[in-house]
Amino acid sequence: MFKIHFLIILSLEIILIRGDDVPVLIWNATVAERSALQVIPTKEFQSIINPLLRNNTVVIFLENQLTSRDFQCRVDGVTCFPFMQSRSNKTYMTVKNPLEALEPYMVSEAKASPIVRCQKGMKYVINFDDSLTSNDRKSDLKLHDSIILNITRQLDRCSVLYMYTAQSASALQKTQPRRKRGKRQSEVRKMGESSFFFDDKFGLTYEKFLIKTEDGFENINIETIDVSADASQMSIDASADEHEVQILFTIEGGYHTLKHVEIDNIKYRARGIQIPKDFSYVCGVLYLYSNDLKKFAKLERFQMEIFKKKTDKFSPAWYCVGYFTAPIMAGIISMAVLLAILTCGIVWIMDVGVVDRFDDPFGKTIVIIADD
Repeated sequence: MFKIHFLIILSLEIILIRGDDVPVLIWNATVAERSALQVIPTKEFQSIINPLLRNNTVVIFLENQLTSRDFQCRVDGVTCFPFMQSRSNKTYMTVKNPLEALEPYMVSEAKASPIVRCQKGMKYVINFDDSLTSNDRKSDLKLHDSIILNITRQLDRCSVLYMYTAQSASALQKTQPRRKRGKRQSEVRKMGESSFFFDDKFGLTYEKFLIKTEDGFENINIETIDVSADASQMSIDASADEHEVQILFTIEGGYHTLKHVEIDNIKYRARGIQIPKDFSYVCGVLYLYSNDLKKFAKLERFQMEIFKKKTDKFSPAWYCVGYFTAPIMAGIISMAVLLAILTCGIVWIMDVGVVDRFDDPFGKTIVIIADD
């Protein structure tokens, strides 16, 4: 009787779950449990996840062929997901287009070392692409579980919300070409001595990006850039031959503020860089110092801008030089000295008194007798 009841529930689940309704397994976060037969709309799922973004980084493991039946996979009586099965605070639900509710996010391939920063509110999608699939479905699922285990070990000191889900059928055709275009856009191109990067969110051109080492300066040749943004901040993740770079902006009050530049997990900061919206930022040399002031980097002859819409050129420039440069300060000091001299002269002239009665030519003669 129990087997018949179980088969009826499983059959109903398979019938009710359509191509756009995909399974989502969430763990390492407290989420109210829902029935697997209840399909959660995209907006409702967004309202469930958004409050958790304040204190967590979100990592989504994406397996495009994942179905609800895959979670019943077993090999020799043991589940294909031993790691995920052992997680606490896990919740299973069925969601309509879950990735749409999580936009925007950054996409990494599971076969490479994914770039995941412990930044609250950031969302990363780690895609189990075709290179990780074989003819044995159970082996693929066990491999995914082991990869997820390795990645979570790297992030064990971070507050991370994890998801294991699939792309919806209707969005799958749209997402794959878009991801390919994103790879082309993320390439940093070179023209002469300058490097430049443009996409619909961020533009950057620079001549040199140097970091101080024991042997002098090392030039960081950025090869690819990934841009992710939400309403309050933007993260630019760049990859070089031997370095990983992250540039983080906060967006508030009509200004984009440079919070820090992170190079190989060391944060470098510059003092007071705020870029007004609809302006690009231009500077000859920008110095960046670590918190202990023992390390520094510099970006030479660069221009950057956060775009509202896709464009192929920069907006009017906002220069990094302040209002009081050295020549302007010298002119102000010289003017102050001259004004002080002029003021003293005027005061001295005003102190000259009028002719007194002893200098009156019509007055009595003053005779002074001097005896030897």
